[in-house]
Amino acid sequence: MALDLRGNTGLGTPDALPPDKRWALVQRIVRSSPFKRSARLQELLLYVCRRAIEEASPDIHEHEVGAAVFNRTPDYNSSEDPIVRVQASQLRKKLLQYFESEGTDEELVLEIPKGAYTPVFRRRLETSSEPPVTQEASALAANWRRAVSILAGLCLILAGAVVWLVMRDLRRQPQPIALDSGPSLQALWSQLILPGRLTSVVLADSCLSLLQNAAQQPVTLEEYLRRDFGRLLDATPNDDRLRPFLDMVVARQYTSIADVDVARRILRLDPFQSHISIVFARNFDVRSANRDNLVLVGSQRSNPWVGLFEKALNFQFDYEEDARRTTIRNRSPRTGESDTYRIRGEGAAIREGYATVAFLPNLGGSGNVLILAGTDMAATEAAGRFVTTESQLAPFFQKISAVGQQKPPNFEVLLKTRQLGGAPVECNVLTWRLPNRPGGP
Repeated sequence: MALDLRGNTGLGTPDALPPDKRWALVQRIVRSSPFKRSARLQELLLYVCRRAIEEASPDIHEHEVGAAVFNRTPDYNSSEDPIVRVQASQLRKKLLQYFESEGTDEELVLEIPKGAYTPVFRRRLETSSEPPVTQEASALAANWRRAVSILAGLCLILAGAVVWLVMRDLRRQPQPIALDSGPSLQALWSQLILPGRLTSVVLADSCLSLLQNAAQQPVTLEEYLRRDFGRLLDATPNDDRLRPFLDMVVARQYTSIADVDVARRILRLDPFQSHISIVFARNFDVRSANRDNLVLVGSQRSNPWVGLFEKALNFQFDYEEDARRTTIRNRSPRTGESDTYRIRGEGAAIREGYATVAFLPNLGGSGNVLILAGTDMAATEAAGRFVTTESQLAPFFQKISAVGQQKPPNFEVLLKTRQLGGAPVECNVLTWRLPNRPGGP
């Protein structure tokens, strides 16, 4: 029986198929509680199972499913439209839920392996690739994930509200408040804010950090540019309460209050604010990275655009997935320097942090980029204050013999911060590098 790939899956005539235990199982699944409220997942499951039962080992492709089930054109761009991958990930989780609840007595088990769309039927007695999970462990894990999802959701809502209020107040100010425009600030920012030239301030993607934390896997810049978060969603815990929150995370655009504070300080450096564009990381593009003067706020984990300059940096951020901890790696430690800088304590017990500031040429060599990153929000905020406060920047410029220079050298500096209540109260220079000069501190 030929399949109509123009969007008609023939789902209304299942009796046309020969009697088969596999098809009967599929029918029970789509009528079960996990699927009864999701017509889209029903259609997806029926389509791929119909193909698998009608043909011997069919090769089901993403574009085919997109056209047949989700009414996409046959030549649609799956990199920009990941609907099939997202829905397939959700389908796998619903199948697991069915076989752990209403389908515990089923003779056959239906699975759709990750990275594929062809269903696999096996007898329940066969060994599954998934390790067994006790009922007690499953309940504990579910309770933990539920608590995390609720807390994270509340944090996102509060952060979004605070950011909106701060940006609203910025717009209401009739005149920007001028910061101290001393010689060090003038020397640095005259290379970043120029008449007739756009400076893009790229704010971090806090939702991306949450998604990577949930999946315990990093995302590459290539995946980020394609908006391809299917792999991360597949790696997250199978929890019906957590998944809607993660779907919301993928769709939303939130940044931290620390990033907003950095943007506020930079805006006040330009009396007319006509040369500065505030951009969310997910809305930035490669052409601008080659052309504009840039300020990148956040480390590579929350602002993947930093990855474009990673090879030029001596102080690089690493994230320990199991420990959920950020460290700074010193690629070429000098005498008396550590090769790793790691914060101590957890949560409210954290009293210190580390931040890096890098001033480098942009990708096209036609401008400059300033990278501000910290081990947490308070450290990132401290980096922003460092480059917008004359009393903090001037002593460093004196150390690198840049005082009075119209064009300061490219530099990379490692800062140690002391913080109280999640806010920086002190910032000290630990060490630095001058990429274009031999020697150093």
